[in-house]
Amino acid sequence: MPKKIELTRGIDAWSGVHLLGCFFLCSLSFISWRQALALGIIWEGLDFIYACFRLELPDWVSSIFDPRGADIMDIVMDAIGVGLFVLLNYYHLVG
Repeated sequence: MPKKIELTRGIDAWSGVHLLGCFFLCSLSFISWRQALALGIIWEGLDFIYACFRLELPDWVSSIFDPRGADIMDIVMDAIGVGLFVLLNYYHLVG
């Protein structure tokens, strides 16, 4: 049985998805950067639930979850994606 929360898995493809996903969510005009970060963390919680309970979902749904569970690096990449957006759009956000 795989570990449910790993600290040492490192950066993988799922981390890149979190980075780009949070950056993309921030670029949507109706979602703030705080909401994008919250959604990234919620998504990692869904990965944790999916790995713990091995939910029987259709293939197209289960393919978007990380079957290995939650990873702290994915949450770090969420924060980096949001931080990159804020850095690149600082003057637009501040006014």
